[in-house]
Amino acid sequence: MSMQPKPWPEVPDATARVARKAFRKGSLAMRARDELGTWYRDADFAVAYGVRGAPGEVPGAAGDGHGAAVR
Repeated sequence: MSMQPKPWPEVPDATARVARKAFRKGSLAMRARDELGTWYRDADFAVAYGVRGAPGEVPGAAGDGHGAAVR
């Protein structure tokens, strides 16, 4: 398993507008990202991953609304 460190993607403006209309009080994932920002940087965990092999799931994606843990 390997990892290619990347910064967290920015939420597109249109997506943020729709999400805020759908969740007026915000959801847990929205509030967490708004208040905490980047939880983990990929680079902080790069030494735990190999340089070859199939890409692994990055640690910070587990609870950001993009990982399987939240789906």
